[in-house]
Formats: sequence, C-alpha cells, structure tokens
Amino acid sequence: MQPEFDDSGWRVGKSGFGTEGTPGAIVGTRWATGEIWLRTKITMPKLSPDDVVWLEVHHDEDCEVYVNGKLLWGEGGYLKRYKTVRLRPEQIALFREGENTIAVHCRQTVGGQFVDVGFVVLKAAD
Repeated sequence: MQPEFDDSGWRVGKSGFGTEGTPGAIVGTRWATGEIWLRTKITMPKLSPDDVVWLEVHHDEDCEVYVNGKLLWGEGGYLKRYKTVRLRPEQIALFREGENTIAVHCRQTVGGQFVDVGFVVLKAAD
C-alpha cells in the first residue's frame, strides 16, 4: 500500500477483477484466488474545500482502499452493484495535487468474487 513499494514484478490487467457470474460484475481480468492486491497511480488536480470527490466501488467480498499508504475506505461483505461514496474532507485530505498511489485489497472466502474501484472529482464552479 506504500507509494515506494516496488510492484514492477506484478502482473498487469484491466479492471474489474473477478469471476464471471458475480452479480453486477463487469470482469476485465479474471481473479480466482483468496485475495488480491491492486495498485495504480492517478493524477489529481489541486482540490479546494468546495470540491467533491466520489469513490465508486464494487466488491465481493471485503475491500480496503488506500491512498498514498493511508486507509481511505473499507467495507466488509459484498455488493451486487457499484456503490458511490461521497468522501469526507478528512478522506479528501489524503490526496495530494499530482500523482497519488492507490492500493486496493480484496478478500474472498465464498461465492462470486469481484473488485473494481474508481474516483470522480467534481470541481466547484469558479
């Protein structure tokens, strides 16, 4: 989850990750193990206090999302469709202007499995 972690040996795949037949899942890369770690980098604009950031997530089962090594959001259980979560100011503060490392951990024990995460930024009107 730490930005300095060397993930150069990891495989690369298209999101979402999981198995076909999982309710609401749009599978880009097959994932069929007990857990998965995902990492990517995103570029964020300079955020003002009036900007809104949304997390879009679908998970089956337990999921944690980290930004720059800090836990942003986590939830147990599973979803049958994508969920949109408005981030609170203290969560938005984990992002910095420019490059940010996003890490996702998802755990699977039974049934279907899937994980996909994205962000939407709504800039306040000037």
